[in-house]
Amino acid sequence: MSSSTGKNRVADLDLLDLGSIGVLGILTLIFFRTHWDAYVMLDEAFAAVLGVSFVRLEIFYSMVRFLVVGMTVWFLMLISTGVALKDVRTILYGASLCIPSLILLYLLDFVGVETLSTLTLASLLLILASVKIALGGVAKGLVDGNRLGFSKGDWGGVLKGVKLAALGAVMMLPGFYAYLYNLLDVNVETSGIYSSILGVVLAVLPFVEAYILIFLVMQLPLSLLFVKCKACNSTVLKRSMPVSGWDSEHTLRHRHCPRCGAVIDL
Repeated sequence: MSSSTGKNRVADLDLLDLGSIGVLGILTLIFFRTHWDAYVMLDEAFAAVLGVSFVRLEIFYSMVRFLVVGMTVWFLMLISTGVALKDVRTILYGASLCIPSLILLYLLDFVGVETLSTLTLASLLLILASVKIALGGVAKGLVDGNRLGFSKGDWGGVLKGVKLAALGAVMMLPGFYAYLYNLLDVNVETSGIYSSILGVVLAVLPFVEAYILIFLVMQLPLSLLFVKCKACNSTVLKRSMPVSGWDSEHTLRHRHCPRCGAVIDL
């Protein structure tokens, strides 16, 4: 696959990303036009920043469900279009969005009856996001002429999805989040906008710590299998790139990126 052709195909999927954002915006406008009590959420969201409890959760759940159902229909249309055109890339792209959307629609039933903790929900959302990123990475980086090209494909998106899935799985381990949170050893006041912001930051920091840990643990094995091209920013398999050059003193040995042909030093 030539670099220009690959970029054009990725650009097509980027346009679909913009189209999906547009559909989401239209659905949001439709919901606010048909549910006048939804405007109350704006006031309560601002109050929640100040530390006041968000009490109108039922209308928020209604809006999320409405948006998820509408976006799922849009994603199914993308998959159907891909099937009709026999375009594997479009099918995988639609699936990368539709599968998490369907699972999220199922999880909303548990959220509505408050059977999921906030930590469990956040971890599950990370796993759903990882499915989207990984399948999207396959669609954008590994599909070559309606076929999967593992040897010459860009694995960057897939690896990002794997790391995010590992983060979601690790944060669901009993006591792991509490352990990382207690490492911060910071007390937060219960009121005031700055205390609310600090509380959110402290709640997110354990996820950042866990992601850094996962990145460091996975860095060595991934570096043995993959290499990143600085020219096209692709992450490709090392075994797909034979070593070239005279190597009597190991000074001219190099690899060529299978996607753009740039030289990658050993």
